[in-house]
Amino acid sequence: MATNFYKSGTSWFYEGTNKKILTPDELKAAQKAGGKEVDKPTQQKTNKATLTSPDGRYKTIVDIGSSLGNQLLGSGWTNSSSGKQVIDSQLALSFSKFNLPESKITTPTPKITTPIPVEDIKTIETDADQDMNNYLYNEVRNGNLTEDLAKFIKDYVGGINTDEVTTPEEYEILAADAELLAKKDLDPYYKQLKAQSIEDLKTQYADIRNESARYQQQEEKSYKETLASTKASLRARGLTFSGSSRGTLGSESALSQIAKPGEDGYVEGTLPQARRYNWEDRLAGWQETARDLGTSAERLLGSAGVSSADIGTNSLVNPYKSSITYNAGENIPLYLAKKDTTQEGYVPTGTLALERKEAIEKLKQEKLSKLTKK
Repeated sequence: MATNFYKSGTSWFYEGTNKKILTPDELKAAQKAGGKEVDKPTQQKTNKATLTSPDGRYKTIVDIGSSLGNQLLGSGWTNSSSGKQVIDSQLALSFSKFNLPESKITTPTPKITTPIPVEDIKTIETDADQDMNNYLYNEVRNGNLTEDLAKFIKDYVGGINTDEVTTPEEYEILAADAELLAKKDLDPYYKQLKAQSIEDLKTQYADIRNESARYQQQEEKSYKETLASTKASLRARGLTFSGSSRGTLGSESALSQIAKPGEDGYVEGTLPQARRYNWEDRLAGWQETARDLGTSAERLLGSAGVSSADIGTNSLVNPYKSSITYNAGENIPLYLAKKDTTQEGYVPTGTLALERKEAIEKLKQEKLSKLTKK
């Protein structure tokens, strides 16, 4: 059964479950399965309640009657606003599982048992650490926690002095600042790289058009010479007004055509036909080259990046007179980048964008580490 999806910010989520779609391939698979993009669901207003931790140190706000609120109440939290420090409700739930003295560690059955891929998590030394590591990974995988928040929880439970730890709210602000700094450093490079890639494609298409123009000039001269010598040969043999002449020259013969191209009685002529075949062979080669270039560009820049780019004229003009298969002046596309997300082969995110995202995240973590140490 197809599952629809919606976009929130820069991320995609499944409709109904609100589960985050983690990769472009996962989004593509959802599209192929028949899923469609829908509007982002509106948030319904609900009554809120403030809960305080068993030790009285923390408080958090939850929706009345929500599953999260019930879980906290079942872990010893009380319906009170007496807590000293406000924390995120998901952080509160994680603390209730791992950090509060009156709670017991209960590890849910993990959907994925691979440890959370966070570089600064300390070496796992105990089973309890392993359990928490798996739990945090699954919370991130299921969209319940951000990776930054998971890092914060891990560091906190690992024994950092709570008086010196950055609050989740402060941490989110620092993370946003670090990301902006990373983009400021890297965006000029990737912007230039994208512009160069588009310019390269534009130049390669221009080369194809120039090659076509040179062929047309040379072929036109050669055809005129061949046509003249063929007519002279037919005339010397007294065949100027014969069926043989018409069969060889077609519309170029002295006999007028009774029928038009495609109708019974029309004769294209073996000489013009050979000319058409040569053109079609050349055209197929140019289109194949353009397709390879366009496909590579789509994979690098994404389909939207190529289809919206100014790459110059993306077609060849047919230089020949009317025939069965082509018309003079007709524009023949070299390659058309895919614009519809439902088209097979559509690339929503190019490798250049993915590379940029990865580089920004790496630099962001470096800058975030420096910001949190100030």
